[in-house]
Amino acid sequence: MKIKIAFILVVCLQMMLCATSQTRFEKSNEKDPQYQYKMGLYYLNLSQLDLSIKHLKKSVSLNPQNHLALNALGLAYSMKGNFDESVKYYTECLKINPALTEAQNNLGITYQELGLLAKAEEFFIAASLDTQYSSREHSFYNLARLYFIQNKLQDALFQVQKSLEIKQDFFLALNHEGMIFSKLGQLDNAVRSFEKAFEIIPDDIDLNFNLAEAYFNNRQFEKAKQLFNTLYLQSIDMEMRKKIEDYLRKIK
Repeated sequence: MKIKIAFILVVCLQMMLCATSQTRFEKSNEKDPQYQYKMGLYYLNLSQLDLSIKHLKKSVSLNPQNHLALNALGLAYSMKGNFDESVKYYTECLKINPALTEAQNNLGITYQELGLLAKAEEFFIAASLDTQYSSREHSFYNLARLYFIQNKLQDALFQVQKSLEIKQDFFLALNHEGMIFSKLGQLDNAVRSFEKAFEIIPDDIDLNFNLAEAYFNNRQFEKAKQLFNTLYLQSIDMEMRKKIEDYLRKIK
């Protein structure tokens, strides 16, 4: 019993020492803008947005020129659905570093969420022109999405194919290419695009529905029926469930 009590006391003492050490570490880094920025990113990746914003704002207060922290703040506020604040921080970021293409692309996405499509297009185009941008395929994809909702289908197709020239296995672009082909009435092409996307992520519910619908429209009824039945057994919302029931009735 004495040994057990002693062991517990040792463990408790070690825990106290660790807690004290952690507190000292945090205090010593309290005024380090890079540490605060990294903590902001850590919490951002965990989607703990309030904690992320707290650390990122602390980083900016310690170093107002930290454009990366400003970009991350824009993203955090965008994830919270506060697009006006998001625009504010992306704009501040680009004032300090106009060449940060990631912020240009992010700002374009935020403007699109706000319904400011001309501004969104301006920043997507700027991002797409940077040949050194490591995620350049996203800027072309975003342009394709933008043109698609405006029913500029040929422009949308051109942009999504530019995206796929850069990254052939870009799932989102393949799925979107299929959607564009479907709306253009090019059903064979739509099926091919959706099937390529299916090979990459076969369990994506929206893609499965898109592919099944494309099979139906292309009169490949057995394939459509099989995929609709499989999809019906999964956790889907009521709206999709009703659409599937309608398609299955038409196939019978």
